[in-house]
Amino acid sequence: MKKVAKLTRSLCLMGLALVAGALAITGTSARADDSSTTSRSVGEGAESKANIGDVLPAGQKNRMPDSEKIDEMVTNNLLRAYSGSKSRWSVASAFSYNGGTILNPLSDDRPNIANTSGTLPKSFVLGQVSTKYNIDVKNSLMAGIGLRWVAPMSSNGQRFDSDNPYVTYQRIYRWLNVQSVLQVQLTQFTNTNLMAEGYQQLLNVDQENMYEIPGTHLTVGASTWVQGASYNKTGSLGNPSDDTYMQDVGDDQADYAGGLSPIVEYALNDKINLRTVVSLFSFEHMRSADGANTYRRDGVYQSVGVGFAVTRDVFLYPNVQYMMANFASDHTNVALNATINVF
Repeated sequence: MKKVAKLTRSLCLMGLALVAGALAITGTSARADDSSTTSRSVGEGAESKANIGDVLPAGQKNRMPDSEKIDEMVTNNLLRAYSGSKSRWSVASAFSYNGGTILNPLSDDRPNIANTSGTLPKSFVLGQVSTKYNIDVKNSLMAGIGLRWVAPMSSNGQRFDSDNPYVTYQRIYRWLNVQSVLQVQLTQFTNTNLMAEGYQQLLNVDQENMYEIPGTHLTVGASTWVQGASYNKTGSLGNPSDDTYMQDVGDDQADYAGGLSPIVEYALNDKINLRTVVSLFSFEHMRSADGANTYRRDGVYQSVGVGFAVTRDVFLYPNVQYMMANFASDHTNVALNATINVF
């Protein structure tokens, strides 16, 4: 219980610090996961959105014309959170805890169950803050940075580092009654473990689609993504006597990759839904590979969670990930994500 209380207090302090930083950066007086990898998808990680809303003086309102059309295009609770605020300008914040196994969720260690490149094998708390500008109802731009706290429950001290600043273009749309969010994101790596392996930049294109089956409580969809990355290190890395030694760092550097994850949701009511995501196809081309068309397939894992839409602007999503071919407790991950829109 002491560990849980400590983590809760730390999450609150991190959230307040990031929001305060956002206020300072934007100069506004009234503004407020499978997330452990280098690829980004809504499948296991939802953003926590803090929206500045209608806080400007009369005659200078921050509302965007026809903003109500956003909720007409996107009705899925998680996609609404993923797409962000409807205001012209807003501040978005993301908070998550990516823990250990289902038997030891507060462990310092977090198994890399899918053997994905660039994955930190440690638990961590992640907080991000970004500024979002809605160009119009469908198109927006975002820029942000975060703070990562590695092994927050460790008794041997913790490590903080900045979390990979990024810029994003986003488009919201609907086709054949399919709710869609497209994001194109450019990331500059600043995570200590990734920089040590020569990670520089990442360009990721992510497409989220959800379709509500009429007359049922079911929603089906898919998360698809492709990405390319650049690096500045080759050859061996580290001391041969260390456990972290790599004979060829290219074994953990994917210069291009792509994936497809089917999604199924079942609405228990308007506020609560069951959600599962299967990372079915995830292929990476490692820099150490012999040919340009030689790919490594990551492990197939499933995420199961419960989504709580406390209000339209408050969404909680605890979830568990496990290997479909090996349902053992030491091959599981736990995560907790919160989505909050205020003002």
